[in-house]
Amino acid sequence: MKILQSGDLHLGKLFYDISLIEDQKYALNQLTEELDTAKSRNEPYDVLLLCGDIYDRAIPPAEASQLFSSFLTILNQKHPDMPVLIISGNHDSAMRLSFAAELLQNQNIFIVTGTNSLDSPICIKNTQFFMLPFLNAGAISQPSKDENAANSSAESKTEEPVTSQSAMVKIAVERMKNARDSSKCSVVMAHLFAAGSITSDSERTIWGTAEQVDSHLFDDFTYTALGHLHRYQKTGKAFYSGSPLVYSFDECKYDKCFLRIEFDDANPAEAKPQISQIFVKPLRKAVRLNGKFSDFYSSGKYDEFCDCYCEINIDDEEIVENPMMLLKNKFKYLLFFKQDKAFAGVTGSQIENRKLGAQENIFDQFKMFLAEISENPDENEIQLFSECQEQVEKERNEAN
Repeated sequence: MKILQSGDLHLGKLFYDISLIEDQKYALNQLTEELDTAKSRNEPYDVLLLCGDIYDRAIPPAEASQLFSSFLTILNQKHPDMPVLIISGNHDSAMRLSFAAELLQNQNIFIVTGTNSLDSPICIKNTQFFMLPFLNAGAISQPSKDENAANSSAESKTEEPVTSQSAMVKIAVERMKNARDSSKCSVVMAHLFAAGSITSDSERTIWGTAEQVDSHLFDDFTYTALGHLHRYQKTGKAFYSGSPLVYSFDECKYDKCFLRIEFDDANPAEAKPQISQIFVKPLRKAVRLNGKFSDFYSSGKYDEFCDCYCEINIDDEEIVENPMMLLKNKFKYLLFFKQDKAFAGVTGSQIENRKLGAQENIFDQFKMFLAEISENPDENEIQLFSECQEQVEKERNEAN
């Protein structure tokens, strides 16, 4: 059995105010290329797993839907015999993602967004695949407390919805275990927060531990493919492939990947999955940079990052005014700017005084501005500004 795992595509996501559609298309092309290369070597994958959060929001933009539609079309044209298994995540609209799901099954594309098929696995070769989408509160019910009473009749049996994520997953896992065939290997794909896992800033998480799930619930299965968290990691016997792109700057120091999973499913009792990372090359890297403002503004020290998504933090002791405007011409994908050291010793009243000073004496403020962005202010610029200021004042007086 040879599996390719991905998920958390978040198609249509904005990185600050930048659309990532082209970046996501670039990553999906690499996913297709991996399948193509394996097939050309006569070592094809048996199945592709997409573990939820296909879209970034419940109502995705048109270009995101078009991108995913094109991706599935290309997969089906190039690999018509390879099943594609898709589950919904917490960012997806289950109803929208499952549109035409029955029709797509005829094309070997299986989309599961509910709980009706938990005990109806998809069989590929000698392996059962169980699909567990993200469970919203009430997605699973259990017998009401009254039902356990000795005098409860069959006609009066009722069920009540379960609201805890961990409790719902426990019930779902039991249903899957009861449907498992011991003569076959078994793989679970799920979208959830495994307890003890490492989170990223780009994830939609809930405070506390009530929604966290014990990954050891899945220990009896041959392999568990998880989605939801954006960093590649192992938890128990389960693996997150993570998102194929960086979606927050705290992720930029980690390589992004797809996962290749291989095991011999001829003997389920002895099957031991081998997991390999297939690294994704981003269209544009995301980087966190630290240095002096002059290094970014007037030197070539960081020129290699001009086409990257940048977060810049300067360690100057003086505040730089309008830094984003000054640097955008050079770093056109500058998304966030910090000057923590300068602001560390500045109080709110001091900042307000600077604003008042700008209103009262714009010439002095301009000289302060030049001094902050350059160690050697250009006297010609100061003189030119002074002449412009005089001309503006002259015209204003004449108008009055």
